[in-house]
Amino acid sequence: EASNVPVYADLEPAERGQLWYSDPNLNCVACHSTDGTALAGPTWQAIIGRQEAMADGSSVVIDADYIRNSVVDPNAQIVAGFQPNVMPQNFADTIGEIEQNVLDTQGFEVDIIGDLIAFMETLQ
Repeated sequence: EASNVPVYADLEPAERGQLWYSDPNLNCVACHSTDGTALAGPTWQAIIGRQEAMADGSSVVIDADYIRNSVVDPNAQIVAGFQPNVMPQNFADTIGEIEQNVLDTQGFEVDIIGDLIAFMETLQ
């Protein structure tokens, strides 16, 4: 039986990240553009290394740690001009379930957030 599920071990992290970006279970594409277009969430175009003003008045240089924390705790630091409680608060659980499923079905351990960050790094 043919499967349209990619063999994740055969892909580079950025390639997996591009797949996760549009994966219907995560649906990053619904709120984050890759071309600079403003949607419900900040664009991912040139996001790594970008300085962003936060809603609380602070300023943050976006790096891997910021991205990882933003997925796990989306309301911790909101970029100015964007609303809290838009991103699901249970993404860490959803990601954990998907990672476990890939491990169970393909015997390969993926780091979805790491893959997404690798994809973001290609978006200049």
